[in-house]
Amino acid sequence: MAEYFVDECHTGIRDSGVRPGVLKCAVETPQISSTNRTYLEIIAIVQKATRLPIIAHSHSASRNGLLMMDFFSEHGVDPARVIIGHCLDSCDADYVRELLARGCYVGCDRLYRHDASLPRRIEVMARLISDGWARRMVLSHDFICYANHLNRRQPVASRPASVHDDPLGLCVVHDLVIPALLARGATADDIEQITQRNPLALLAIPA
Repeated sequence: MAEYFVDECHTGIRDSGVRPGVLKCAVETPQISSTNRTYLEIIAIVQKATRLPIIAHSHSASRNGLLMMDFFSEHGVDPARVIIGHCLDSCDADYVRELLARGCYVGCDRLYRHDASLPRRIEVMARLISDGWARRMVLSHDFICYANHLNRRQPVASRPASVHDDPLGLCVVHDLVIPALLARGATADDIEQITQRNPLALLAIPA
């Protein structure tokens, strides 16, 4: 399976000619099951062969991002090529700091305009920036970006047009998150680091 994915990364997905720019994996449980270990090992092999970044879906409440980083470290993956996603879901700044200390990036995502937890997520981000971690943070609203009438199974908060068909849901990072971070002491350079330089570093293939 790893050989199959490596070939697609080099030559294109099936016959499309389109090559992936990132690798995705997910662990939703507090522990890494044997099935998940096999899956993560495949991703680790592909990452080392292609040097593409890994975006890892994690479960913040169980702090399983730390287990994923342990696994990647054991399998020789450069932590600077890993994003642990959904880190803010538990609004636990200490957990995010532990991840950052492992050398990975943290996905500051699920930033929804109509989510009651948005102010707490912004506060955690502001504290991390104040601690000097802007160099390892990336932002995403993480919206499901298609028409509402096709999207009724998704939570209301994660739909961009969730209230009165508000089309500005997709602009939450620009409209709300960045101004709030600036008001809490982040600098323009911090914002450029998070929104431009970090994504560029991740998407570029190391020489």
